[in-house]
Order: sequence, then structure tokens, then C-alpha cells
Amino acid sequence: MAIAHGSESLARSQRVMRIAWVVSAQFLQSTPGGLYSRLASYRYRMIIPARELKKRGHQVIAIGVSSAAGGYEYAVQQLQHADVVVFGKMWELALQARLLDAARKANIGAVVDVCDDYFAGSPAGQFYASMVASGDAITVASSVLAARVAAETGRSAFVIVDPCDGALGAPKWAPGARLEAVWFGHETNLSGLDKALGGIAALGIALRLVIVTAGTPEVLEWYRKSRAALPASIRLEFREWSLEATAQALGECDIVVLPIDLERKFSLSKGPNRMVEALWAGRFVVAHPLPAYEEFGEWAWVGGDIAAGLDWAVKHPAEIVGRIARAQDYIGARYTAQSVVEAWDNLLTDVQARRNSRIN
Repeated sequence: MAIAHGSESLARSQRVMRIAWVVSAQFLQSTPGGLYSRLASYRYRMIIPARELKKRGHQVIAIGVSSAAGGYEYAVQQLQHADVVVFGKMWELALQARLLDAARKANIGAVVDVCDDYFAGSPAGQFYASMVASGDAITVASSVLAARVAAETGRSAFVIVDPCDGALGAPKWAPGARLEAVWFGHETNLSGLDKALGGIAALGIALRLVIVTAGTPEVLEWYRKSRAALPASIRLEFREWSLEATAQALGECDIVVLPIDLERKFSLSKGPNRMVEALWAGRFVVAHPLPAYEEFGEWAWVGGDIAAGLDWAVKHPAEIVGRIARAQDYIGARYTAQSVVEAWDNLLTDVQARRNSRIN
């Protein structure tokens, strides 16, 4: 496992790089403020790094690829303008493989960004193993995923963490008679919350739990059944996910709960982006021991029983604000966009240098 640290000087980048990111067009939107995606992986692993790399003077383009007629030819044409290309998460697997092969033949530096543990029983696992084998460099967001890449492919991956997304909030702990809690994230993570609700209900404290996620039919049905089954002391509230809705919920709450279904191996390689976002917003976090969350165990409550974590927070009010403030100092040094972009800059510069040595 290799770790791309953000501590080296910007002077390493002596010339402007032409950088391209290749992703699926269907999950990209052009807005007056720039590119946007509902996918966290696109925001953390492309949109934010690309924005920061542009601030450093590099030329960066996003190539949204589709399997429609002409999609491959358009992407290949765009690639010709790049010194190095980053292949992000795509759903058109065969097309992605063809584009990686085209980049290699054109002697364009190729980085494969592995966002999830596709190797854990996924039908796409063999495909991603092949992609990893062909890349000049492999990037991941967590050390656990780097270890998985190494175990499955023999390749060393560079850990570049997801940048903090959202505004810095003042540390706060001033709950009233009812504890205001928030859970937010992708709907596939709801299984962890579902398993934790029984223990939370048994805790016996008055609690409102706001759930911020996509309002799919399956989620809304789960919400209806869960709300009906819980005691009157717990009030569930659903809010449709958006960046704005998440920020509002974090601003209004006392505490964030992040239970994880630890039986889902796919979840174990995830990065700490939800932990980081909640602490950065100034809110205390109670979370299950996802490997990436252990890094924050000194400041959040990380353990096997979410209800016990809520109980601890209520009984130790004097500790909460200081913990959040120290966590924010840590995040500010390691997870801001400015810190993370240097890791990308250093890695892409190295890939470009190896490409130039092949040419020369």
C-alpha cells in the first residue's frame, strides 16, 4: 500500500498538466456553478479535485461517456488532448476498458480510481482486476480498500482521501428535552440503521431522528413501516437527499448517528466521508467501528452499540464540544480540498513523468 501524502511542495509541478477524468455521462450535470453530481464518488473523486487542480493552473476536463452511438469515438478524441487521464467510477464497463486501452496505446498516463470493493463477490470484480492491472497508478480512498486491491491484484494503491464537503460549523452541544439526531447517506446503508433502531428504541430517551437519503419506493416503504413500529418516544422524519437538505439537517441537529451493517463486506472498505462531514459541520458523531471511522475514535464515539454511544453523549456533555473542536483541527490539516489536491497533484505529476520517460 502506498499513501499519497499532501505534504510536498507545489514546486513539484513545474509545468501545466492536461488532465482528463473519464466517468459516466448519465451522472453528471452542468450547472451555473460548474459540474454537479448526486454521486458522492463523483464529487469527492473528480469534481472537487478537478476544481482545485484548475486553481493550481492545470488544464482539467471531465469526459462524460455514454454507450450511445459515437460515445467511444468522442471520448477518444477528447483523450488526445490529455497528458494523464483518471478513470473514475463507470457503469459502461466494456467501454471503460476500451478507453483505457486507447489511452495506453496513445501513451497517455492512466490512473484507475477504485471507489468501492468491487472484488467482494461482485460480477464486475474480474473486470476491475483487469483495469487495475493496466493502470499506471491505482488510487483509493481508504487503507482497507488499498489492502483489498493488493490482495486481489498484487498492485499497490495510493490512498488519497475524500476531501471534506460542506461548510465548517461551530462545535455545538446544547440538546433540549428531546435529542435531535440525524442519519444521512446512500440508501444502501440503511440496513445498518435498521439493525440499530431496536437498541435505540430501548434506550428510552426522547429522540427525533431525521433521515436524509433518496426517496425511492423501497426507502419510503421502509420508513413507513419503521415509523409505525417504533415507540412514541422516537419520532422518525424523512427528508429527500440533497446537499442543501443535508447541510440543513446537520445545522439543526445535536448529534449524528452512523450505524453500519458490518456483515456487508462491501461497506468495510468505505472511506470516512460521512464522519468527516458531520464533525466538520460541528456535530458529535456516534458510529459503528467501520475501519475508516477508527481514525476518529479519539473525538467521536466509535463502538459496537449505537444506543450506548447516545447514552454516553448524553451523560458526558462537558466533553463533547472539545472533542468536536479537536476533530476539526485534525480534519482541517488532512481532509480539506486544499490538502487533498496536493496529493492528487503529486501523484499525477509522477504519472506524467513516467509517461514522458516512455516517450523519450
